[in-house]
Parts: sequence; C-alpha cells; structure tokens
Amino acid sequence: MMPRKLKITADGSPTFYLPHKNESYHSIHGALTESLHVFINSGLEHWLELNPLNSSLDLLEVGFGTGLNFLLTSSRLKNTKRLATYEAIEAYPLSIDEVEKFSLNNSFKDYFSSQELMELHRLPWERVHYFESTMSIKKIKSKVESFSFEKKYDVVYYDVFAKFLQPELWTSELIQLIANQVKKNGVFITYAAFGELRNALSKSNMNIERIKGPRGKREITRAIKH
Repeated sequence: MMPRKLKITADGSPTFYLPHKNESYHSIHGALTESLHVFINSGLEHWLELNPLNSSLDLLEVGFGTGLNFLLTSSRLKNTKRLATYEAIEAYPLSIDEVEKFSLNNSFKDYFSSQELMELHRLPWERVHYFESTMSIKKIKSKVESFSFEKKYDVVYYDVFAKFLQPELWTSELIQLIANQVKKNGVFITYAAFGELRNALSKSNMNIERIKGPRGKREITRAIKH
C-alpha cells in the first residue's frame, strides 16, 4: 500500500495523507466536519427522516479507512432502538501503529473515545461483532470491484479515493452494481459530484440530488432508490 502520513486538518481532526499522490483520506478543510456533513447529516439522517418506522437498518461503507464514519454512525444511533448492521469493505487496512497515532487526537471526544477507536480496529476481519448492543459490524478485507454482494442495504456510504487516484472505483458499471444493492427508499451518499456518477445512479432507478458540500466542495451527491 502507498505510504501514509498523519496530517491535522483545518478543524483540528486528523486524517492520513498520501504524499506522492497529494491526496488525503478526508478533506484537509476538516476530516470530522466532512464526515458529519456528507455521511451522517446528508446520508444517515436523511434515511431516518424517510423511514421513521423502520426498526432495522442495514448499512454498507465502501472505503472503511480510519473507521470515522462507522464511529460517528454508532454515536448517532446509540440511543435509538433500531437494530443496525454495518458492513465495511476495505482493501488496504491501516496498521495498529497508524491507528494509535490517529487515536491520540482528542477532536472526536464528543462522539467516541480513543479506546472505542482502538477496539474497532482490533476486531478481527471477516467476522460479525457487536460493537453496541443494537449495532453489529463486519469488516471485509477486499477490493469492492471483486466483492460478491449477497444482500441489499438501506444506506450506502461511498467513501473511496478520488477518481484521478482510483478510476476503477468510479466506473459506471461498478456504481450501478452497488446502486442495485440499495433497497427501496434507501440512500446512496458520496462526497463526489460529476456527470458520469449521476448518470450511473440514474440508470439504477435512483433519484439524484445535488447537495451543498462542506467547505472545499461545491456540492455532493445523494441518490434515493425509488
């Protein structure tokens, strides 16, 4: 895997940076700010509004990375009665040493602890674990383009590297494949916004919404399955 360096973003939260590609895991304008705006507020919260009576929730994250999106999701759902399953696909997991460096930052303290972060990353891969009494997680070490989907999801967080870095993760074929795994009234959310992405989602019976992005991004893409 490409060498990674810890970097502090504009809101004080950390991310990992790939020097030779000039690319980071999260926005340099704020890792925590970006995840909250894109995946929690624009993705998860919107699904909860659309499906207030659903007692269960199946989530998929493509691009597990630091685990930030999972921990923020767990924090949001902690006091609800919904049973939530979370599957996260990641081809290049962080090492425990990298996670320990990441955990030293206290900018996440209102949402989760350093101990929870470490516990999450120490969980064995390819097995289902209960992180909370009503929330399970299964971390899957795989390239998404070679993964065989066996279920459908209410919410999909698509949080992979940018198209210039990993174009194979933004092909119309792959986007349509993943969009086809979204349930009716389900939400596909990503930080990206470009024509090919929207066209691929539209071909999978999804309504496309352009949403104002966090600082540094003009807009993001949300799609709802009809």
